[in-house]
Amino acid sequence: MIKNMLRKKGVSAVVANVLIILLVVVGVALIWAAVRPAIETGAEGIQADCVTTSVEVQSCAVAGTVVTVKRNAGGPSSDVTEVRLVKTDSSGDSVTSHGSLTLGALETEDIDVPTIKSGDSYNVAAVVDGTVCEVLSQPTTCTA
Repeated sequence: MIKNMLRKKGVSAVVANVLIILLVVVGVALIWAAVRPAIETGAEGIQADCVTTSVEVQSCAVAGTVVTVKRNAGGPSSDVTEVRLVKTDSSGDSVTSHGSLTLGALETEDIDVPTIKSGDSYNVAAVVDGTVCEVLSQPTTCTA
């Protein structure tokens, strides 16, 4: 009788496994509660059409007054109706100008620029459904 009283009783393997599973579930729920607001806030600013629309400067030359932009494949079926041309001069100063033009998939258009100097770089951002998309392509530097 004394031996039975002195014998230590432990937690059974089934109870131990259930406790471990419950701790993991609670841990995952706590991590999700902390991460979820950041994911939802970050996703609000993303517009799917902007992610899939690619417009880039195809060419520019110092001798001319035209910057040629091209819309690549992909993106929404609707046309891009406005672009923002970003000019960076040799000193690093940037100027943004707006151009109203219609670019369908795989189309190119010329944008008139008053003066193009050697060392000027141009980049372009599309405007899709009133939202200005981020510039994703590398700038094109004008040469003589």
